[in-house]
Amino acid sequence: ATATTPGGPIDEAATAFERALAHLERVDVVLDRLALLWTNTEIIFDLLLQKADHIERFLDFDVPAGLLDRFRRRLDEYKRFWVRVHDMARATLGAPGVATPPEPA
Repeated sequence: ATATTPGGPIDEAATAFERALAHLERVDVVLDRLALLWTNTEIIFDLLLQKADHIERFLDFDVPAGLLDRFRRRLDEYKRFWVRVHDMARATLGAPGVATPPEPA
């Protein structure tokens, strides 16, 4: 085959180029997802630091009954937070759509 006939070196090069481009596009999608995951992870760490600070301050005091109820509500919020983190990570790594970071409590 020659460069001017179908199936020639130019067609083979064009096909190889198209395959390489398709692979690069898939790599770009994966890198975008990872960038989103790391951005969301940074937000998550900031929220965790805030929550840890709140818990430390709470534990420094004697705990009246009303405060204990409030603490339990915060624990429920904390559980929901981790469920959202889990869902966000699964969506970011497993689905083609864009995940949103968890909302601050």
